[in-house]
Amino acid sequence: MDNLTHLLAGLVTAEVATRIRARHAEPSRHWVQAAWFVSGLANNLPDLDFVYVGISGGKLGYLLHHRGHTHTLLIGVPLGALALGLSALWHRRRRLGFERADWGWLAALALFGPTLHMFMDFSNVYGVHPLWPFDNRWFYGDRVFIVEPLFWAAAVPALFWATSARAGRTALALWSTLTVVLPFVTRMVPLALCLAITVWVVGGLVLLSRASPLRRVAAAVLGSLMVLGAFALGKPAAEARVRSALGAAYPGETLHDVILSSNPANPACWQFVSVHTGLGGGYRVIRGRASLAPGLIGADGCAMPSGMPTAPMQPCATAGSNGVGFDREFLSTVGELQALAAQSCEVAAYLRFARAPFWVDRPGIGLTLGDVRFDREPGLGFAEIVAERAPRTCPRFVPPWQPPRADVLGLRAPVADQRSSVVTTAK
Repeated sequence: MDNLTHLLAGLVTAEVATRIRARHAEPSRHWVQAAWFVSGLANNLPDLDFVYVGISGGKLGYLLHHRGHTHTLLIGVPLGALALGLSALWHRRRRLGFERADWGWLAALALFGPTLHMFMDFSNVYGVHPLWPFDNRWFYGDRVFIVEPLFWAAAVPALFWATSARAGRTALALWSTLTVVLPFVTRMVPLALCLAITVWVVGGLVLLSRASPLRRVAAAVLGSLMVLGAFALGKPAAEARVRSALGAAYPGETLHDVILSSNPANPACWQFVSVHTGLGGGYRVIRGRASLAPGLIGADGCAMPSGMPTAPMQPCATAGSNGVGFDREFLSTVGELQALAAQSCEVAAYLRFARAPFWVDRPGIGLTLGDVRFDREPGLGFAEIVAERAPRTCPRFVPPWQPPRADVLGLRAPVADQRSSVVTTAK
């Protein structure tokens, strides 16, 4: 998820804690400020991974280390302690004393923040591996778009009335405005849903202005859970529909993965990427879209704005069926992918990230690797790299993540052995 949504989750969590404590005695204004600070910070600290992604070099280092070790349950504990320590240092300098119970609640918020961050990042297609070092697999939720305005619409109006500070009110007023404007500007949300978001935000600000603090935060939590529930329930239905259409269109192929992402603000529309192999060693990646309500909106109505990709994709021979549309496909062979991984340690390292890999030799540029999940522009996007077939030096500090396409690469050994064999082969 984006960092604003992580911040929002932290602030709502802090307000929930405030309301729970207020059932016995209203917390002090300074404690409420500390709770908002600690929880908002703890919910963003896992993204500090940007400070060390360069240890493996450039863009490859970012792809391998982002949502890496800092997005694990093990490292979440010291990150929470860091958030709590920064708060303690600030309040010590201001000579604000808290009781033991105050610090206990702040510690709980600090430790919960990184865990909530990981769960939210799990909800989309990038994935996390929270169980490192005991399990090096990627885990994907495949449910929520990276920036989901419905979460903002559900929670920001409640927070606006939860603070009386002028700076806080100003920031949340701007945030409310952004929630309304962003769907219109990006053109990624249908007009009817843009208007619905506007009504939700404005209506929330009006209705919650006279509500009690408890009812405000309850509305924020309930609204957020309803949004999450809509996408969580929609994903299995969309996957079943896509798998059925793919099975009918490509009956002789093995379907390795269906990667799903909902359209922003629209749990009825989904984008998908599927990975296939054929009996003759063929390798196919398909990009398409699906509608859960084809009687109201067809697959064509679920199309998202997108430019020509970097991958050499061609139109699919079949159009799909039952609310599922097939757009374009990348075709190659499993043998070529396996050979690249064996020849190049850069390719092998990249495949510890790529879930739907593609590759192409571009004149004047060289071997370009990418992931169809994130390939929506003709140039090198954030997930495309240029690699050498026989690099002189291998990337350093490659994390032990199990390659998402180990099934296609034919890797069955434990992750630690895979890492050793890749390096040995590359040499």
